[in-house]
Amino acid sequence: MFSPDYSSDNPPVWTETLSVEDGDLEKLYTSMSEKGMFTKSWQQEDIPPADGSVEWLEVTAHGEHFLVPRYVTGKKEAEAIKEVYAAINSLVPETVWEKLYSQRKQYEQDFLTSSRLPDR
Repeated sequence: MFSPDYSSDNPPVWTETLSVEDGDLEKLYTSMSEKGMFTKSWQQEDIPPADGSVEWLEVTAHGEHFLVPRYVTGKKEAEAIKEVYAAINSLVPETVWEKLYSQRKQYEQDFLTSSRLPDR
């Protein structure tokens, strides 16, 4: 899922489906296990940063649901999950990223056009 704006602005959410090779999926699962995805109790910062991108992760593995919230507390935990995000992002083909970024750019242009005040 990819959204071009903060959820408070009711932006669209775009979903893309992709295939992942079994070997890549095994590597990802191993990385997630090593980083504590399935064993830690991930906590969210009380006060989020002022800007920047937002990532979170929901995973179902072996019939259990796991959640890594936005703005993970603890430097060590944040670094660990950042590596997992990078591994996931690397599995997404460049053509998919290009499509999503293009949609986001169009969304931003449409937003700016619709929010301009009329000339006086």
